[in-house]
Amino acid sequence: MVQDPELAKAVASIPQRSEKQSDLQKLVGSFVDVGILPQIDNINSQIIYGRRGTGKTHVMRVLASAISAHGNAVAVYIDARALGSSTQFSDPTIPLPARCTALFRDLLNEIYNGLLEFVVNVAPNGADAALLDLDALAAAGVESQFVPASVTDKRREKETETADAGLGLSTKGLDVRVQAGSGSVREVERATSYVQEESPKIVFPSISTPLRRILEGCNSHLHVLIDEWSSIPLDVQP
Repeated sequence: MVQDPELAKAVASIPQRSEKQSDLQKLVGSFVDVGILPQIDNINSQIIYGRRGTGKTHVMRVLASAISAHGNAVAVYIDARALGSSTQFSDPTIPLPARCTALFRDLLNEIYNGLLEFVVNVAPNGADAALLDLDALAAAGVESQFVPASVTDKRREKETETADAGLGLSTKGLDVRVQAGSGSVREVERATSYVQEESPKIVFPSISTPLRRILEGCNSHLHVLIDEWSSIPLDVQP
């Protein structure tokens, strides 16, 4: 055991897990590559799996730093446990399409934030056009539509009376005829009010088009690194 109290305190204060270390440079400096980084530092789609504590998060954080160091690449690191709508896509009482849409929109929002930071800090030359495309990307996950809010029926009934009289001659003499009657008229008036409602809907061309323009305008590639994917409910993961 460490006898020096100050040294013991310093050792105890070292974060034992990579996600608790906020200083990226310390993670990079303490990383010992055993050959995995060259295998995953490319544009291929890959999966890193292993039991808890084997260093998956450490590798991904270092990989994000290595990608960003290329200068023309955007690395978006996403911790799936921290996504904003986690309660919505983990609630089994919500229909599966709505849960999947909520998860996708959260991922899209993280990508948007990463691209915004890249455009402002790394590629300011094409920032004006890229920012317009970023606005289009942000609006791609929501569709506005008018839906009926309320329907009101107004009914009105009106009574009417009619009378008819006539005079005629017949072989039997003078014929006098008088008729009276009544009726009713019903009128129905219906009023419908509408409200504008935003409903989540994923339109992939609305996402891919501005995303492609942003990356082409900045001459860059996008790498999305999703950590802790196993925290997502199994029925939503596919």
